[in-house]
Amino acid sequence: DAANNYGNKGTFTLDVTEIAAAPSTLHLQELGVGNIDYVTLKNTGTAPVQLRGVQVFIPSQTSYGTDIRVDLPTQTLAAGATLTIVDGSAQPGEITVSNLPWTETSDFSVQLCFGACSETDGSNVIDAALFGTAATALPTGVGFSGGPVSGIAPAQVDTHAYVRNATAGAHPTFLASDWTVGASTR
Repeated sequence: DAANNYGNKGTFTLDVTEIAAAPSTLHLQELGVGNIDYVTLKNTGTAPVQLRGVQVFIPSQTSYGTDIRVDLPTQTLAAGATLTIVDGSAQPGEITVSNLPWTETSDFSVQLCFGACSETDGSNVIDAALFGTAATALPTGVGFSGGPVSGIAPAQVDTHAYVRNATAGAHPTFLASDWTVGASTR
């Protein structure tokens, strides 16, 4: 124990990742609602970000009833790089989960948090978005102006996704105008 053995000439390592700040340049980038559901995150900054301590949260909705929480791995995401969380068969570098619950007709929210996401306290929300045609709940203190985002037609589910085209919104108010329907990258 280095703290109690001052005469020891050995070395020790201090892990400072426990006190890291929330990665403010990490954003929800794309959500696919087709045969393969997925959510893509992007580091929109000019420096790498540490993903340790970040959680993606999809609160339960009446259509599926189970919260989905994905704790991101301890890794660094380079500036401009993406990370995809996919339901089903993942490609190298992606995270696989089971049962992402949405379709083009679902009403749902997705939250990105530093620490565990809460259904009631939005103080640690890094990014959030609402999708579908009816408003779904976000935690207290978090808003989504102009939403929810919608517009993927049944014939488009395998070729189109909800795609972020701007990051004008920020905690505590995120913007539907930052999103559009566009070609799926997956």
